[in-house]
This record gives sequence, C-alpha cells and structure tokens, in this order.
Amino acid sequence: MGAYNSTEAFDWWLDFVVSQFQCNAGYNALMQEFYCISFCSDYHEAALDACSDQMNQQIANGTDVCVATQGFLDCHRNIITGCCDNLAGAYDCNLQLAGRDK
Repeated sequence: MGAYNSTEAFDWWLDFVVSQFQCNAGYNALMQEFYCISFCSDYHEAALDACSDQMNQQIANGTDVCVATQGFLDCHRNIITGCCDNLAGAYDCNLQLAGRDK
C-alpha cells in the first residue's frame, strides 16, 4: 500500500472504500442530494457527532458492537432523512456502512 504506518494505511483504505461507493452504487443519489446532504451535515453537525459519541459510549459500556453500530446508522439516517428525504437518508446510511464495514 505504501503507507508509513497502520493509521495512514487505514485512512487510505477508508477513503478508497467510501470513494468506491460514491463513484459507483451511490453516484446518482450523491448527484441528486449533494447540496441537501452538505447543508444537513453542517447544520446538524452536533447531532451527527452525538450519534457517533453514543455508539462509542455503548461499545465502551459493553453493548454488542453490531447493536451499537445499528443504533449509529439509524441515528444518522434519521437526521439526514428528516433534513432531506429518504434517498438522502439511504445514501448516508450506505455511505456510513461502507466506511464501517471494511
């Protein structure tokens, strides 16, 4: 991979996986929903961060990783869907899943 350390290697892999989703299966949704998703990501940044914080706290407290991850995905999707629409929520859910699944 040419990475200098494991953190850099993971960051490269995560970027690659997300890019693969955005440029293939998620491309049409991204093009249709780009501005709304961008707005929502900025406007609801604290709420979206809280989704991650909640997942991390649940895992730290011994909650099954799959259960905590599903809670994160539901939380994220609900915020984006509420701000935009179902297509944007599905896109965001799949994007988050692609980034966590690898």
